[in-house]
Amino acid sequence: MDQLLGREGEGLKRGLVLPVFGAMICLIALGAFTSPGAHAAKPKLADLKLRSGSASLASGVLTGSITVQNSGKKRAAASKAAITWKGPGKSSPIGELSTPSLGPGRSATTRFRITLPASPAPGTYTVTACADATSKVREVRESNNCRRIGSVTITAPPPIDTTAPDTTINTGPTG
Repeated sequence: MDQLLGREGEGLKRGLVLPVFGAMICLIALGAFTSPGAHAAKPKLADLKLRSGSASLASGVLTGSITVQNSGKKRAAASKAAITWKGPGKSSPIGELSTPSLGPGRSATTRFRITLPASPAPGTYTVTACADATSKVREVRESNNCRRIGSVTITAPPPIDTTAPDTTINTGPTG
């Protein structure tokens, strides 16, 4: 190469080294020099995710809806979704819903109406829904199955008046 470029080519050789070296680093990072099959292809699986939801409380009944989407590349079998709430104390399951089989890219909205357990403790409860709660569907990712869909507040019942009623009996004029 020295004979072809002469003394003037020294700078050209040095100027080519960094760009060529940089290009090789980029190609290696992108996997251009690895053998075919070295990177395992992701299996074609379903990927259920809870896309959206809502919840509200009236007269001891929790109502709302959830939308479950299959963002994977394979049909997801029918499955169960769970509604849980977390408030003062602990997290508790309060309902289960059936979700239909979903093809790739499809979604379904399911409405729910759940009568709450008798006398829940007063406080604010976070309501969460989880798709595929029974882990029946083999998925690409499990981390997107649950989502907070609302919060509800349970207030304490008004206090009971325990004072004795006025028991004075007035029978009219005396005498």
